[in-house]
Parts: sequence; C-alpha cells; structure tokens
Amino acid sequence: HNPMRADTIDYDYWKISGERRESLYAGIGPLLSKPMISVALALPPAIMTAFGLIYVDALGGLSATNGLVAASLGVNISMNLIPGIVSLIGLLVWIKFYPLTGEVVKEMKREVKILHEQKRKDYQESRGS
Repeated sequence: HNPMRADTIDYDYWKISGERRESLYAGIGPLLSKPMISVALALPPAIMTAFGLIYVDALGGLSATNGLVAASLGVNISMNLIPGIVSLIGLLVWIKFYPLTGEVVKEMKREVKILHEQKRKDYQESRGS
C-alpha cells in the first residue's frame, strides 16, 4: 500500500492542496490502521473459541471441546474465509473507487516533476546560486 500512499500524496500536492503534506498522511495512517490491526488480531481467536477450540496450557496445547470437525471449521473460517472476503471487498472498492489509473499517474508524475523543477529553480535564484 505504500506506493499507493505515495501516489495519493502526489495527487494531493498536484490537484488539491499544492503543498507537500507527507507528515499529515503519515500521522493519519496509523489512526486508521492500528484499530484495524487490533480487530484483525482479535477476530481469529474469538472465532476459533466460538467453534470450540480453546488453549489449555503450555504443555497441553489446544483442546477441541466441540469436536475436531467444529474446531477445524473455526480455524478455516478465521484463517481463510474471513480474510478472503475482506480482501475481495478491498479489491472491489479499489477497482471501483481508486481514481489513480495508469494514465492519470503518468500525467501527474510529469506535472509534479515540472513543479519540482520550477520550485528548485526559484529556490536557487532566491539563494543567488
């Protein structure tokens, strides 16, 4: 997702704000990602426990209280089905709503390069170089 974040920052600079706001994006990113990571880490154990797979102790390991079939189903749901569904939803949202297609990115990179060259030139002229 980092290349997409870089393109989003460039797009913000190019079309929205005219300012480089990397620090804003770096600060906002964890506000969204950290809670999602917490949910993602808590969900599989909760699902596996609901299907009867419990952690007994360090020596005993795992115990399937509702039978091995139910425990296996819980593992498969939490480790395969739910991540697959969430990934599919993310892919569909990306395809439908992400505006930075190849042509847009190429045009943006060209224009951002021109903007950077102009700013560099203005800076050098202001320093008397």
